[in-house]
Amino acid sequence: LTLLAVDLAERSGHIKRAIELLADLDAAIISDVVLSGLAKRYLKQIPRRRIQLLGRVGQLAAAHLVAVAAAARFPTDEGFAALAERSG
Repeated sequence: LTLLAVDLAERSGHIKRAIELLADLDAAIISDVVLSGLAKRYLKQIPRRRIQLLGRVGQLAAAHLVAVAAAARFPTDEGFAALAERSG
């Protein structure tokens, strides 16, 4: 449901709210044993989308921090490593 709320916020032009919702969702996933066990292809969508939205609103330093954290969390994903390197 949170991803639907993110979509609605984004489509309504409330990008910062969408970013907040994604940050909260990511934090909930990280802190929950069951949620953190979901398939990585789904888990990776949250930080990727946050990075994209942060870039759209010009919060490049925040996007970099999310990319660095995602690269550490998903070390085999070269995409996050590249994002972290490019945005730094």
